[in-house]
Amino acid sequence: MHIHNVYFWLNNCSDADRAGFEKGLAALMNISQIHSGYWGVPAGVDREVVDGSYDYSLSLIFANRADHDTYQSDADHDLFIERHKHLWSAVKVFDTTSR
Repeated sequence: MHIHNVYFWLNNCSDADRAGFEKGLAALMNISQIHSGYWGVPAGVDREVVDGSYDYSLSLIFANRADHDTYQSDADHDLFIERHKHLWSAVKVFDTTSR
């Protein structure tokens, strides 16, 4: 299993921009290589070790690395980036493979 975690820090965005971004995140879930996926906002957990400074996170689970790699070049993935990259000031990605 391959897990792809993406954290987005957005610029000052309008409510309409945020709504469009959320629609884009939801649309990513339709990409066939994704086994399961979730997106959300910081949970508001107040603990020293929890970083809640991001605006949105995306967690995608793939059956294997090959599916992840195919997803990376999927036209819908590229469209999401093209439509929304102007909204974020930073993105961090953490990929994990299960053992």
